[in-house]
Amino acid sequence: MSRIVASCVVAATVVGCRAAPMPYLNENPAKAETGREYCSRLAEAADRKGLSEFGWGVTLSVLGGSAVLAGTAMGPGRQDADWPARNRNTLTLGAGAALTLLGTILLTRSGDASTASGSASVAMNRTDADAMRDCLDLRAAWVGGRGASVGAPMKAYQSEVQVLTKKLDVLTARSAADKAVAEATAAPLDVEKKKAAEDAAARLKVEEDALKALQAPEEAPASAPASAPN
Repeated sequence: MSRIVASCVVAATVVGCRAAPMPYLNENPAKAETGREYCSRLAEAADRKGLSEFGWGVTLSVLGGSAVLAGTAMGPGRQDADWPARNRNTLTLGAGAALTLLGTILLTRSGDASTASGSASVAMNRTDADAMRDCLDLRAAWVGGRGASVGAPMKAYQSEVQVLTKKLDVLTARSAADKAVAEATAAPLDVEKKKAAEDAAARLKVEEDALKALQAPEEAPASAPASAPN
């Protein structure tokens, strides 16, 4: 599993972060190109780039979603196992979230490339000077969108990681509470075990409340009360 995730991450990074597909203009002065020729080259390169990013984005998103579902369903491993086996669900969830993040970024960049390709094709219907100016602007916007494509997915990823981490904390606290209750039930006259069960139940309540706070949508600010008419 770890090798598959590492291979996908490396491949996606190469696809998404490789150098720009072309120079702004033909670097050979003897083969100066017209605005329409440049727009055609831009449209073709952006289309190839967009298709590549779309394919990898869909693949990584599907793999990431599957890993998140698997990590949620499998639960933690045995407590007497080694660390990777004991935290198998955490590792699987983390890998799934990382793959989903990369897939989302690549799909966003695929949309930017598709927009650049389509707009460059439309620009070929204009005059040569207008086509050159429009396509240079399109390429600048396409390249400049690299940083913006990471912001929103990264924020969503961080929020999702917080929720997943808190869910694991709730599962751990619930397991401890169930164990403490079972021990207290087996020894009803043991005051210490009864107190331990109460403390475990209180910790579980704290973790559940924290999870609800993370999952609750942000409340809209209350509107100011209307002033009484004079």
